[in-house]
This record gives sequence, C-alpha cells and structure tokens, in this order.
Amino acid sequence: MISVVPKMHFSCWIDGQRYISQIPGVLVIEDLLLEQGATPVLIQADGHFDELRYLIPSPAARMNLQVRMQGHQFFEGFQASEGGTITIQKVEIEIDPNSIVDQNGNEFTGEVKAMAKRTSNVLYFSESRLFPQNHFVLNGNTTTLNLAGGLDVTLIDNDQNPLFLKENSIATLSVEIRGLEYKDIPETLEIIAYNSEKEQWERLGQIEKNGDRWHGSVLQLGRLLWGEPIKTQIAQVSVKSDEGFDMPNEMVMLSVEADNPMSFGFTDNDGLLRMHVPLERDFRLNSVSLCIGYFFSQEYSAVEEVS
Repeated sequence: MISVVPKMHFSCWIDGQRYISQIPGVLVIEDLLLEQGATPVLIQADGHFDELRYLIPSPAARMNLQVRMQGHQFFEGFQASEGGTITIQKVEIEIDPNSIVDQNGNEFTGEVKAMAKRTSNVLYFSESRLFPQNHFVLNGNTTTLNLAGGLDVTLIDNDQNPLFLKENSIATLSVEIRGLEYKDIPETLEIIAYNSEKEQWERLGQIEKNGDRWHGSVLQLGRLLWGEPIKTQIAQVSVKSDEGFDMPNEMVMLSVEADNPMSFGFTDNDGLLRMHVPLERDFRLNSVSLCIGYFFSQEYSAVEEVS
C-alpha cells in the first residue's frame, strides 16, 4: 500500500506502469513483482512536486510506503524584457533583460515567475542504476560534493508553462552563507546540475565567497547542488556472511567516521559491490538485507583509485 499526506488523489510510476489511487491518499497494488534490491517509485499529484521513493522487497505479505508531498511554492519575479531577481529562501537568482525563451524557443517578454524548493540531497555514491549518481567529472577525476545546499527551480509564466534561459545567456546565483561564526568557510564551491536525459550530474561552474554570500553565474537552471568537491575512488567489496557465503543482491549502507550514513547501494549477482567513495579515508560497511532481516558489519578500506 502507498499512501500520501495530505490526503488527495495521486498516481505513481513503477517499472514503466502507471497506477492511480483508488481513494484520496491511498493506492493498493496487488501482486506487484519487485525486482531484487529496490524498485524506484515516482509519485505525482496535481499542485505538488514529484517525489521519488524506493520499495524494498520484504518477507511481509504487505508493504506500506507513506510519503509526505510538498506543494508547489511560487515566487514572484519580473518582466522578462526588463530582467530582474527572484528570491527563493535566501537564494537570489538574477537574470538579464531579454534572456528568457518559451518551450518552443521563442523569446518571451512577459512576466517571469518561479516554482521552486530547496533540496537537501543524500550523497549517493553507488554504481547501482537504482539510485541517483551525483558524482561528476572534474579535471579528469571522478568527484562528488560535500554538500552545502541545493535548489530545484523551474521558471514559469502566469499559466505555469515552463520558461528557459536563452542559449548563451546566464543567471547570477547568490547564496547566503550560513554559519559565518565557524572557521574554514570555503572560498569557492562547485555547482552541478542534473541532466535527466543522460541521467547524470554535470558541472556548471563555481560560486565564490564575497562577504556573507557566495556568488556565481550559471548557464541553466533546474535541479542544482553546490558544495566542496571531493575526489573519489572506486571501492570494490566482496560482501560475505559470517559463515563466509556470498551475499548477492543485498542492500548495503556505507558509513563514515561516527556511523554517519553517506550512501547505499546493492551488491550484484556475485555479491560484489562497487561504490565511489572519497579518497584516503577508512569506512565501515554495513550490510542489511531487508528480505531476510540479516545484518552484519565489516571494517574495510577503499582501494582502486579512479583516474
């Protein structure tokens, strides 16, 4: 059973199949065959942001997934012909005059608004196709971010039709720095954007510290993250039980230092796990099988650097 809060009709996509709620807030799916590991579920409802969740196989005859939906947040903007600034929860986006086009590529001169939410993504390093891969290539090295913030923003007109930056136009991003009382505030942060067609993260540029804010320019908007770059390497781990048996198709969680979870993924059919992890750190790998309720931990270090 899948339920959403607040109660409303919704739909979800599972393995290319669309299901629609039978009553407000509740969807019951009978005899759903889940793939090993986890099955992504995209949940959609009018007036709300899409939510992505995962169904984990369970020995229970019935699985329950509850999701809190976040309503669209709209932010007032400016006339496209004049340019201006949209402020979204301590983040300012400044756009030059005559820099906006509609979905057909035609120049747009009317009122520009924004539909947006701040994001706080988990850093997924898994090679598994089941999870987002927010590592990217920087100067030839596979890299991820020590995340400082993120924003999912879509420019829209008064009828909520999407708008876009004109080719070769830029938007200036200004982000308030929180925690200025702390030392070692980074002078620069990398910005990455998610390319949904390629299903990968791509580098957009940098924002630089100036007073109590970071400033920088981007060539596109959408799903953005910013943070300090961390070089990664590939850790290949053979996951075995206490009895020495291979553990194929198991969910594993990667923890660092004081048991802080950083990422998770799934072993393959041979019980091997390949994950992007930060260079020169030791990790503790926790192996969790929700199918049989099995748990164990094992100390290991990452090997095999990515060049």
